[in-house]
Amino acid sequence: MYIIRRATLDDVEAIRSIAEKAWLTGHFNSRERQYALLTLEQVYSAEEIRILLEGKVQFFLLIEDTLQPVGFISWSVEPLAFVIHQTYCLPSTQGKGYVSLLINEVLRIAAEEGKKTVDLKISTPQVNLRYYNNLGFELVPNEFPSTSDNAGVEFLFRQHIY
Repeated sequence: MYIIRRATLDDVEAIRSIAEKAWLTGHFNSRERQYALLTLEQVYSAEEIRILLEGKVQFFLLIEDTLQPVGFISWSVEPLAFVIHQTYCLPSTQGKGYVSLLINEVLRIAAEEGKKTVDLKISTPQVNLRYYNNLGFELVPNEFPSTSDNAGVEFLFRQHIY
């Protein structure tokens, strides 16, 4: 049984733990692993997550299974769109549909707040286009400039809410 709820400052360590476990289970070559560790230190430090939560820069939802946090999603509210920044679930929950549930909850909140567009940023060299298309997102071609050798690959998907 799962529940989805808004994250609070008490959830900072759960968010960090989920991000770390999700990131470091990937199949990285040594350069990609080094980039992943650096990104974890920068983006998912306890201080950075607190700043995002306290300043309402990004909003977080947690998904819990038997009262244990197993995934999260974060987004910001831009003038014309919601922008989903991160969606991670523990590797042990793969295939349970939790990422889809989190994305659908953000889509519901965006519609409730009157937004007509939700953008989804994906930073990975491997992206499952069919998965995001099945959720109603379309790839926005050439949205991000070429990245440097030490940066991750980024994709932008968009869904219009009617």
